[in-house]
Parts: sequence; C-alpha cells; structure tokens
Amino acid sequence: MISGLFITYFKTYSKVNFIPLSDGHNLCGILGRNGIGKSSILEALDYFFNRDKEWNLHLNAKKKGVTSGRDGAANPYILPIFIIDRDETISSDLLSILTELDRLFRSIKKEDINGMGNNAKSTFLSLKEIICSKDIYDSKLIIPIGINYENIAICPIIDSIKTDIITDDSLEKVIKYIRDLYDYVYIPKDIDTEQFMKLETKQVQMLMGESLEDILKSKITESTIREINGNLDRFISDLESELDGYVYKTVQHRQSKVKRSDIYKLIIDTYFNVRKLHKKIKDDQTIPMSEMSSGEKQKAIIDVAHSLLKNHRVDGKNLILGIDEPEASLHISACFDQFNSLFDIGNDCRQVLFTSHWYGYLPILNNGNTCIISKIDSSHHFDLINTSNYQEQMSQQKEESKGRLPYDIQLKSTTDFVQSILINIFLILHIIGLYVKVVQRKFI
Repeated sequence: MISGLFITYFKTYSKVNFIPLSDGHNLCGILGRNGIGKSSILEALDYFFNRDKEWNLHLNAKKKGVTSGRDGAANPYILPIFIIDRDETISSDLLSILTELDRLFRSIKKEDINGMGNNAKSTFLSLKEIICSKDIYDSKLIIPIGINYENIAICPIIDSIKTDIITDDSLEKVIKYIRDLYDYVYIPKDIDTEQFMKLETKQVQMLMGESLEDILKSKITESTIREINGNLDRFISDLESELDGYVYKTVQHRQSKVKRSDIYKLIIDTYFNVRKLHKKIKDDQTIPMSEMSSGEKQKAIIDVAHSLLKNHRVDGKNLILGIDEPEASLHISACFDQFNSLFDIGNDCRQVLFTSHWYGYLPILNNGNTCIISKIDSSHHFDLINTSNYQEQMSQQKEESKGRLPYDIQLKSTTDFVQSILINIFLILHIIGLYVKVVQRKFI
C-alpha cells in the first residue's frame, strides 16, 4: 500500500511537498477546497504507475526548464512510500536491495534530508515515526522509490546516507518490481464514462484482473488456430488447382498464416468494441450510458467497479484505486449509499484513495484515514487524521495549528451526514404516504 508521497513540480505543486495518506488503513480520503491539489495527488500516482500521459508540469517548472543537471532548472519528481510484504518469490538479489531501502528509510533523520523545506520534512518525519513505531510493520518492507521527469528511478531522501548497494541500476529494479506488483486504476471526475466502461479499456481489464487477450487465449486454443490455417491452406490449394497455371502467393516477407494476434484483434474490433454498457431498468428494458444523468453515470462507475472486484476478479490484493470525487453530480441523498459502496470496495482491494467534497463520510468510516489539505502564504499544509477518532484528533490539532486548519470540517461532516440521512427518511415517508393514499382509494 501507499503510505504517502513526495511531489514536486507536478500540476498544482511547485515546492517539494510530502502528502501523508495512510498510517495503516487502506481507505484514504483527501479533503480540501477546490483547486488546492486533491486530484493532483491521484493524477501523479497515475503517471508514476501507468505513464500513458504527459507529465503535468507546474507553471514554474515550465519557466525554469527541466534540463537535467542545469543550474537553476526544476527537478520534478514523484516519490511514493510503499509498505509491502516480504514475498518469498522475491529474488535474493532484489530482496537485498529492498531490505537496504527499508533499513535506510527507518534510519532517516531530519538532518539527513536535503532539498526541501521544514514543512515537508516535519510532515514526512511525523508519519515515518508513526509507521515505524507500529509492531505490525516490523515484518514489512517500507520502500521509498520515485521517478523524475525523465522517468529515471530516484530516491533523493536517502542520497546523503545511501550505501553502495543502492545504485542507479538497483533503483531501476525496484521501480520495475513495484510497477509489476501493483495495478493502479485512476478514475478522474471528468472521465468519459461511456468510453471508460468499454471492456477493451485498460482500466476495466485491471478491475477484472485479466486482459481480454488472456480471456481469448483460454477460449481460442493453439489447436484452433492451426485448424483455421489448415482449412484456409486447403481452400487456397483447391482453388489454385482449378485456375490452370495461376497461384495465389503472399508479397515477399509477409506472413502467410493467420496469427493468434490477428484473431484477437478481429474479435475485439467486431465483438467487444461494438458493445456498450447499459443499465437494466426492467427485465426487458435497458438504458445506455449516454442517456444517463451525470449522477447516474458516477454511480454506475462505482457499481461496476464494486461488482467486478466482488464477483469476477480472483484477488484484489495488488489493486489500488484512485477515485476523484465519487459523489460528483449525485444528489446529497445518494451520497451515503455511494460511500458505503466505496467502503465495500476497500474490502476487495489493496487500497482505495479518493478525493471528496462530501464530508459526511467522516462519521461513518470507522477504519480509515483522511488527509486534510490547507494552504497559507502560498504553501500547502497536510494533516492526516484517523477517522476512528477524528473529532478528538481535530480538536487537538486545532490547538496545535493555531487556527490554520479549516475546522468547520467537524461541523460540516456532521451536517452533510445528517442531511443525507434526513433526506432519505423524508423520501421513505413520502413513498409510504403515497402507498397509504393508494390503499385508501382502493377501499373507498
């Protein structure tokens, strides 16, 4: 799982920032006002794992330039802190590197860290102390590993104390291992829901835990491919025997047989690509995603993810979900159920990270963390709370921060939660009232 991450020069973050996400729980919310950098965190992790988009550079980095090694140039990087199991399948060579990174992480002191402000240092060291003090992590490996703008593996927080074991090549091995170990699915708020839900998308296949190629491989065997090629060869041979001196030949160096990949592509294009997700209204009626409201689409994403993890994916222990504002466009009465589904998803995967503007989840999430982002004098501040006793923690942190934190959160969380419950109660009472009227008319 991801305990936290360093970000610099990515989207809204210019200085080196450390964002604490979890002290051990796999459900992690991120709260803060609009534009403060909540979605930037999930997007940065998406870039770290999947690298299918360009680095979203902060404006200052564009002004300074990111030329490697040039004085005054920006040095963008993303550096998550992972907590992983000591897997028996890890090679001895890699295990020695991971073990050394774990040892170095646990031994880091404030004076060992260079290139960042005191705010980032203190936030990082505070979380490090909490993690390292927990007995359950004595048998785990805590691995800091990141990438820079050029996608080169780095770990600047240990530069001043690293040993000969930690080389550029060894860090590249760690990056490869981490990326192979985890599937990270990012669901942004402004996603094209209809496109996202197609079976051939990478995200849906990650949620299923298998690719369409894997599925087709089990359905279309090698013997089937040979049989198809054999039948086609016989057809061409028979046809040529009828042409009296003419034959069909392939252009030089081109394939003469149908390959497995050709059949896969044909099936995906003609069978899967034409199918779009619909919601059942009745047994014989459906509604396409394109005709759903924004709120219905948002609910559909969580419903489908929940169902695939629960009913299809064999094991979600290596799946991390990043969901941007799962309550977006939903009526407040639907938020409670949406977050309950989100919490259920957490039972079927390694970790769920989500941003939100609905604070009502705080009173109902018994085991989770929430990172509260605030900003003062153009600097980001991050406070991690445990939702099991968030009211006590916030009261304590209110005094320590001298009013910096937006402590209307405590009131807003209760208000949002109560509003959602009351509206649902009113809806139920309204339905009961309608039913009573129908019954009364029946007997009048």
